[in-house]
Amino acid sequence: MKYDEYVSVIGARPYQMTLRDQVQVLSVFPVGDACIPASYLYENAEGQKFLVFTFDAYFAPEALVRQYTRSRQLADVIALFFGQPLPAYSFGNPDLYLLCKEGEGSLTVGLWNFFADSIMKPEVILGKTYKKITFINCTGELRGERVILRELQPYAFAGFEVE
Repeated sequence: MKYDEYVSVIGARPYQMTLRDQVQVLSVFPVGDACIPASYLYENAEGQKFLVFTFDAYFAPEALVRQYTRSRQLADVIALFFGQPLPAYSFGNPDLYLLCKEGEGSLTVGLWNFFADSIMKPEVILGKTYKKITFINCTGELRGERVILRELQPYAFAGFEVE
């Protein structure tokens, strides 16, 4: 999982720690000429897997946890840990919230835009390919594992069901 993105986070205070060789560092804080791990994957002797952040998210600047790369990282780690992707997710719109309900051969997704701006062409990535879509309070198109909506107004709801 390499994202090749730089996110400036002023005020982040990572804990400096010594990591075991078997951990996989996912993101770092550049500090001068060095890099301090910001997140890493760890698996203990019992086979339990962990995503570890080296900072206190409660006291961290909002940009440290509320950013596109961190949300993509969480979705990727969930897929790695459970062997399958999330049923649906969307990146790039931090105030867009999804609620999913899986049925037999179907998936229903609700989208809420809790922001004062419209979202132009929000894209939802599905966990698998579907062939049929029904839109609720919106229009768009189904492209395999992706749903692209036309526009989602401020503070609006839209939804769809795929089969």
